Amino acid sequence: MTHALQVRVVDHATGGRVAAVTQTTTDATVITEALAVIDRSLAQLAARELVSSAEMSDLLLDLRLLLMTVDPGPVDEPVGEGAPA
Repeated sequence: MTHALQVRVVDHATGGRVAAVTQTTTDATVITEALAVIDRSLAQLAARELVSSAEMSDLLLDLRLLLMTVDPGPVDEPVGEGAPA
C-alpha cells in the first residue's frame, strides 16, 4: 500500500533543528525508515551517559509518526489471558 507521509525530523546532533519531510512511500519503506531512525539514535545515545526526557519523547514521537502510516490490516480480537471468551 502507498501512503503520503509527512514526518517531523529532529536532528539532535545539529542542535535539534526540525525539518518537515513529505513523500509518498510504501509500508516496507516506512518500517525501514523507522529502523534507520532507531539505529541512528542508538548510535548517538550509546556515547552519552545522560539523555533528556525531551530527547527521548521526540524520538518516540518521530517513530510513532512513521509507524502510524503503516496500515495494520484487520485487527483481530485479543488472544490470551484476559481476552473475552
